[in-house]
Amino acid sequence: RCCFNRRKRIRFYIQLKRFFNRDASVTEPIQNALQQRPLDSHWRHRRWCSGRCYHTNRLTVDHRRWLGRVPAVVCGDLEALPLKAASIDMLWSNLALQWVNDLPATFSELRRVLAPGGLLMFATFGPDTLKELRAAQPGPARGGFNRFTDMHDIGDMLVAAGFADPVIDMEPFTLTYENVRAVMHDLKAIGAHNAAVDRPAALAGKSWLAALERNYEAFRRDGSLPATFEVI
Repeated sequence: RCCFNRRKRIRFYIQLKRFFNRDASVTEPIQNALQQRPLDSHWRHRRWCSGRCYHTNRLTVDHRRWLGRVPAVVCGDLEALPLKAASIDMLWSNLALQWVNDLPATFSELRRVLAPGGLLMFATFGPDTLKELRAAQPGPARGGFNRFTDMHDIGDMLVAAGFADPVIDMEPFTLTYENVRAVMHDLKAIGAHNAAVDRPAALAGKSWLAALERNYEAFRRDGSLPATFEVI
């Protein structure tokens, strides 16, 4: 896993409102997959909390549709939630866990605030996410792409944190794009940003980007470039 620069991530999410796009093609299949998971309707009337890394307008729209009301919004750190112990019946996290530095500690924190008999549902990225983009990276790795945790390791972390009988599955999604710049534009639209501590201080030059585009062309099929997202 990457180790993220917390200050950079905070600064980035403050700026996120300017360019977040709720219609980014990455989000739709993941959101649909989560919504297809069986969920008893009684959870609508319980105390629940959603952790997401995007602008609150999107959170409010999604939750109003599901709850029939506007939820309260709390700004906090997933690794140190500003919530009382055993105060939440259901936790829902969509594409946020991959940005924490200490995933085992985060699961322990989620378990702390979850009431007995409560439910945790989440979606996060696995290690095969953006495998084409990683393979196309020219020259020595620059720390330019985040690294994600394997599904089996996540299962072990959940058990160690005290979750009972975790059920984990993995589903790969392959989206297609016209060119590499379209891939990067879509990643920016969902708030994806590299804040790894080992990220080079200097920006990648035009020659590096041109080499990346040339290398990525080896993956082109039927006129389009694929981008794989491994969703756990």
